[in-house]
Amino acid sequence: MIHVRRSLAVVALLGALGDPAAARAAAPHDMPPAPATSNATMMVPAEAAVVVGMKGKIFAPGTSDVLVGEPVTWVNDDGTAHDVATFADGFDSGRMEAGARFSQTFPEQGTYQYHCTLHRFMFGSVRVFGLALGAAARSAGPGQPATLSGRAPAGVEAVTIERLGAGGAWEAVGGAVPGADRAFSAQVATTGPSAFRARSGELLSPVVRVAARPIVHVSATRRGASIAVAVSTDPAQPGARVALQHYVRERFTFVTVARGTLTRASHATFSLGSRHYERVRAVITQGVRGYGSATSTAVGVPTGAHGHHHH
Repeated sequence: MIHVRRSLAVVALLGALGDPAAARAAAPHDMPPAPATSNATMMVPAEAAVVVGMKGKIFAPGTSDVLVGEPVTWVNDDGTAHDVATFADGFDSGRMEAGARFSQTFPEQGTYQYHCTLHRFMFGSVRVFGLALGAAARSAGPGQPATLSGRAPAGVEAVTIERLGAGGAWEAVGGAVPGADRAFSAQVATTGPSAFRARSGELLSPVVRVAARPIVHVSATRRGASIAVAVSTDPAQPGARVALQHYVRERFTFVTVARGTLTRASHATFSLGSRHYERVRAVITQGVRGYGSATSTAVGVPTGAHGHHHH
């Protein structure tokens, strides 16, 4: 019992400053995953809105995401001079005094790495995608669809949504038509942890991962002055962390009263000392095997000698 002022000739792709054609050929298949955001998905960039600052001798953001043909603007908002250059003969902005700006449009998919030659500890990169894609939520419940949204460059008439299959191949699972503002959205089925991307010809989005939420079952039995609570999940989540919570009326919220770990059989039991009416629930704080967090429905346990309640 548990109690990321001149025209730039960009040649840096995926960190390699070799043959640009070969680098571009590799780009659609070697795109890095999207950076984590507040909801763990790639933020769909707005056109001409990507600005990189240099204050404090740091490129901020260090990694920027744009679509093919969209510009990035560097602004020297620091009190000292900087520049932006690749590590070989790709491009060099020249000296940028405080307040200076320059912009660059990237015509090819790939990752373009750069640094400040005046402060060699300043590094940055621009990730250029053919399509932007993001998910409305970090996870989806069992059988619930995931809502994906994105943006396409001008000229793209249709987008295919693909899911990564168990064998490692990408499979078409949906489609969307960009609107006049070039935005698109689609709902796709999820049966477990899933990885999605958008494609239009050779244009690709970053991979967006949507975790699945397990179903959390709770049963509670009163035994005099204590309440026995049993927790299980579907599918099994052995080793997942679980928290028992009860509702505190004075605070209008659930409060954690115990923590534990699900066994190999994906079970946990708790004992809550209380003679009063209680509402309890269980929270999987972090799932395993690609599953995310999940919360059970609250179970009410009345006062009295005995009582058994389950959900």
